[in-house]
Amino acid sequence: KCAAGTPPEDCVHTVVGHFQIKDTMHECNGRADVWCSPVAVANATYPQSQWVAMVHISPHCHGPACISMEMINADTNETLCYTEPAYGVSNQAMNESGYASGIPPCLWGSEEEGLPSPPVLRLDTNITVIKRANSTVKHYGVMGHWQMRAVWAAEPESDVKK
Repeated sequence: KCAAGTPPEDCVHTVVGHFQIKDTMHECNGRADVWCSPVAVANATYPQSQWVAMVHISPHCHGPACISMEMINADTNETLCYTEPAYGVSNQAMNESGYASGIPPCLWGSEEEGLPSPPVLRLDTNITVIKRANSTVKHYGVMGHWQMRAVWAAEPESDVKK
């Protein structure tokens, strides 16, 4: 909790995490392993590639304290995903004033779909995640959770050694 008298805009609690893309993946261990990274090419082994193309990143945090969540490629300092929750504006269900009514995901795809091209990352890419929460009111269990989906990818042309 911030010191008494601190303006709410200055009461920000920050949670930071660091990992590599490979830390978020594991080989499939049977049909019931629904969060695994399957190999999609016949006769290929895990990992199918040293590269993945991101398709979806969906941050999760709890309102009413959640301010923002950000995922950064720490090797290039590129922001991969930044989002702020949308807060409700009424007393209607799923739109309650002061509570997070939704957190927009970060999406990639094709030009035909109207989406930006996916970032292609090596499995050893270093990632930094940052979650910011308002700490005007003391509360426990501050968390930030990331759900991600990617597909195996080829080495990007710009990175192929000549």
